[in-house]
Amino acid sequence: MDENRKEKVGLRIYERLMSNIRRQQKLRLIRRVMGAAILLCAFSLTSYYFYLNHTFNGTSIHKGYHLIADFRAGYLSLDGRDSIKLTDLQKESLNLPVEVVEEDGLMVVRAVRDQFTKADSISIHVQKGGFYKIILDDGSFVYLNSDSKISYTGDFLDDRKVYIEGEAYFDVSRFEKNGVLQPFIVHTQNQEIEVLGTSFNVSTYKDQVEETTLIEGKVRLNHKGTVKSMDLKPDMKATITKGGEMKVEKVDTELYSAWKEGFFYYDDVPLVNILEDLTRFYELDFVKSEVPDLRYTLYLKRKLPFSEIIASIEKSSNILINLENKTMKFSVKKK
Repeated sequence: MDENRKEKVGLRIYERLMSNIRRQQKLRLIRRVMGAAILLCAFSLTSYYFYLNHTFNGTSIHKGYHLIADFRAGYLSLDGRDSIKLTDLQKESLNLPVEVVEEDGLMVVRAVRDQFTKADSISIHVQKGGFYKIILDDGSFVYLNSDSKISYTGDFLDDRKVYIEGEAYFDVSRFEKNGVLQPFIVHTQNQEIEVLGTSFNVSTYKDQVEETTLIEGKVRLNHKGTVKSMDLKPDMKATITKGGEMKVEKVDTELYSAWKEGFFYYDDVPLVNILEDLTRFYELDFVKSEVPDLRYTLYLKRKLPFSEIIASIEKSSNILINLENKTMKFSVKKK
C-alpha cells in the first residue's frame, strides 16, 4: 500500500475517533466509562518512555522493547509435503509454481506457473506476527492476518473454493467461464460464504465467535449443519455465536479492515480483548483474571515494538504493565 493510502486511512480513522470522543463525553453524563482512553498513536507515539530490563531471582522483567512482530513469518505446504518457509520462496532456485515478493512493506504470494491439477493442494499458513497478501489465479486478493491459514486446490479456476482458519480479508474478482459468472465459495468451520464479486472480512479464530463483515457487494451466508442462510448487506456484520445462533448488526467497517492497511484499531474495547488479539502477533501470555477491567480506543501501527504499545496503554491509564519472561503482569501506578 502506498503512503498516500496509509495517510487517507489514518485521517479517516482519526475523524471517527474524534467523533467517538464527543460521543463518549456525552455518555459520561449518564454513566462513567472506566479507563476510557483515546490514543492517537499513529500520529504522536514519541519517546515517552525509557525501558526497564533486569533480572530478579532468575526472572527476566522487562517492557518488551525487543519484541517485534515478524510480518514475514509463514510457510507453504504443497500436496501435504514438508512445509517451506515463505521467505525461502524468494529464492528463484527453488523452481516452485508460486513466488513471494515484498511490495510496499507487505509480503505477497502469487502463482507464477499454471502447473497445478485438481489433485494438488495448496496451503499457506501465516504464523504469529505474519501478514501476507495472496493473489489467486482469478485475480482475487486475500489478505491473511497473523495466525491464519488458507487452503485450496490446483483446479481453482474450475472450482473457486477456499478454506479459511483465522482471519482473512477478501477482495473477490468477477470471473466468467463460457459466459457464466462463476461463484466464489469461502468455507469456515461453521459456515459457507457464497460470493459473486465483493470485499469482506472473515474472522474465525479458534475458541471465538465467527464474524463476517461485508464492506461492499453481496454475500450469502449458509450456516453449516442447518438450513439457515441469509444475504448480508454492506456495512453489516454477521456473528455466529458458540451456541450456533446468528446475530446481524450495522458496524463501522474500518474496525474490521484497518488491519489489512497495517493498523490495530479498537473502539471502546475491553483491555482483555485487546491483549487476546495482540498475543496473536507477539509470543506473549497473560492471566485473564489479572487483567484490569478497563476499556480503550486504540489506533496503532502494527509494526511497533510491543514496548511502545505498553507505553501507549500506560500513558493514558493508571496501570503499569511489565513482562516477567513472556507473561504480562499488571500493577497500579504510585501517585
